[in-house]
Amino acid sequence: AVAAAAGTAGGGAGGWGGLLLPRLELSLCGADLTAFDDHRVDPAVFASDPATITSHHALAARPWRPPGQPPAPPLPWAAAAPHLLGHLAFGSPLPSSWQQHQQLASMPPAAALPPSALTGGLTGSFG
Repeated sequence: AVAAAAGTAGGGAGGWGGLLLPRLELSLCGADLTAFDDHRVDPAVFASDPATITSHHALAARPWRPPGQPPAPPLPWAAAAPHLLGHLAFGSPLPSSWQQHQQLASMPPAAALPPSALTGGLTGSFG
């Protein structure tokens, strides 16, 4: 999963049009979305057999969250997949409950920011 932005939605001459490719957390929590963290999919397990994980009846997804941030609400894979596919293929918006979390996930960590950003020295619109 990758976070990226550039170019024009739908391909065009320049690329992706500010399209944010979502980074996800996956879980096999089934209908018990409150147990998401207890059943998270390990990246090594996914890498060893992605077809089994993506076709599992209990698969759920939510946007990745930076450390210290509250999680976005998870969606069962059957509900999340159409949103993600539409977003990747056509630039359609992700569920509104996920959008703030994706904006946070796409921000650089504080250590990567210039010192002026940490002291409030940046001005202007960042959106």
